[in-house]
Amino acid sequence: MAHRLYLLRHGSTGADGRFIGTTDLPLSEEGQGQVKAVRSVVESAAIDAILCSPMTRCVQTLDLLNVSVASETIEELREIDFGLWENLDFASVNSQYPDDVSDWMKSPETFSFPRGESLPGFLKRLRKVKKIIEDHPDDKVLVVCHGGVIRYMICLFLHLPLSSAMLFTVFPGCCTRIDIHDQGGVLTGFNLSGEVNGQN
Repeated sequence: MAHRLYLLRHGSTGADGRFIGTTDLPLSEEGQGQVKAVRSVVESAAIDAILCSPMTRCVQTLDLLNVSVASETIEELREIDFGLWENLDFASVNSQYPDDVSDWMKSPETFSFPRGESLPGFLKRLRKVKKIIEDHPDDKVLVVCHGGVIRYMICLFLHLPLSSAMLFTVFPGCCTRIDIHDQGGVLTGFNLSGEVNGQN
């Protein structure tokens, strides 16, 4: 069973502040720099295995890490499908879809993005990923994925209410570390970065 989990959000795509789920954007120049900076964190972690989202921004992040460890692409690690909100910032969403935003705030655990994915559906696939991680034969597993995925994975492993997910701001190109025990997970590192003046 995996005992230490590293959740790495891909580097910036230049679309920060917008709802980006299914849009397959590449890393920006800034994002590439963020990934190169976090290499030292990954190297010092002595990772045994890597799971990666199939999205271009995650595959590029993994390539830039240049880690000689076996990796596996996991479809369930894709970011949530924001539907009609895709590529919009919150101000635009709030202006165009005020009723949906209200529903999202009132019932985040049952909400469905208009013409997109439901939170229950998203969480169902993340629970599959959690099981893959818990059953993994290697001790230290790195997961290269997305901000939304990381927020909810923290809640799942730490047995927190799923409504707590939005309390975590996950920075691009930064790592979250969770130590996994039989009783649940312990958050031992958040927004870890290789930058001296970064978010450590």
